[in-house]
Amino acid sequence: MKFGQLLSVVIIAGLVGIASNIGYTYLTTERPNSDQLKFEEFLNKNWEDTLEKSPLFASLLGDKRFDDKVSSNSVEDFFLNRDYEKYVLDILNSIDPDNLSSDDQLNYRLLVLDYETSLEGREFPSYYMRLNQRGGVQDYYDMGNRLNFTTAEDYENWFKRVQGYTQNVKNSLKNNMEGLEYGYTQPKLVTRGVTAQIKGLLEKDIEDHPYLTIFKGSFDVMSEAEANDNPENIAVLNINCGNVIIELYPDLSPNSVERFKTLIKSKAYDDVAFHRVIKDKLVQAGDVEFGKRNNIDYGKIGTGKSGLGTINSEVDKDFDYDAGSVALARSQKYDTEDSQFFITLQDEPLYEGEYTPIGKVLYGLETLRTIKYLDKSVYVLRPDFINSLRMLVD
Repeated sequence: MKFGQLLSVVIIAGLVGIASNIGYTYLTTERPNSDQLKFEEFLNKNWEDTLEKSPLFASLLGDKRFDDKVSSNSVEDFFLNRDYEKYVLDILNSIDPDNLSSDDQLNYRLLVLDYETSLEGREFPSYYMRLNQRGGVQDYYDMGNRLNFTTAEDYENWFKRVQGYTQNVKNSLKNNMEGLEYGYTQPKLVTRGVTAQIKGLLEKDIEDHPYLTIFKGSFDVMSEAEANDNPENIAVLNINCGNVIIELYPDLSPNSVERFKTLIKSKAYDDVAFHRVIKDKLVQAGDVEFGKRNNIDYGKIGTGKSGLGTINSEVDKDFDYDAGSVALARSQKYDTEDSQFFITLQDEPLYEGEYTPIGKVLYGLETLRTIKYLDKSVYVLRPDFINSLRMLVD
């Protein structure tokens, strides 16, 4: 036999041997069946759905993709989750658990039990009874205490979360009012405890408020440029229904902002009435002479002075008076600004070039809409009051 023929025989024999080994391995290796593959695919998809539907849970696990998102407590979402649970059970019921590995058979049974139990519970309107002493809209700040803040973006995302969570507060109020109407409510013992928690939160001094204390660590993780961005021009207005965060514009109206800050730092605005309120248009406060809570003079309120004298108007025709604009009030004449200020609740283009702007609301515009008003008068009898007004940084 020639050498070339011998080499060919050797190569062919080797290839046949390799093919035989591959074929044997293929035939003898246990491969996932279609049910096993389908279940594994479902687990991966279900996990992603869980993280997206529970963004705070995702954040606690270190997944930052949903750090600025909030899960909803609305009735609509309650039923959307019910539909999702039905969808999950349909998928699970299409899988034969006997074809799964021993570990996944246990996982399968636990998942089915979990979703069947949850779906059964959705036959009852539990959204009417979610407030209790161990959790509810009254202690969302505690979730922030469980998160790890290491960058300025972490704090920005938490701020967005708090902003988004205000809708859950509204949902909770609506749900509880409907629940009372239909006869669904927590026991008195629980309700009194929740009421005490909410009252304590509203009466908390702004400097020690749990929602603010979370942000006090932000300066430790910010760069010098970020830390010096504008904190000295942020004011926090506290009223009974929550906080309003205002950014002041000293570059636009330096003298007016300085007057406003001076009065804030002297705590002159504490316990001062919102004496003039026009529904969905504006709220006005700041009469530090005749508008104090314990010494209000209904005959003179709106005409009081600060004792610091009036200042010149600093109108700016380029300032857009959109909703949330903050400006100093004046009489019918210019250059009569003193301590009173107003905040617009809607766009007011006619105010441009007429009043002195001092800033804009960053957060809490909806809180301002809850301030008491009268249908037949812009001046309010037994008005709501400013609890406190502070600068974020003294």
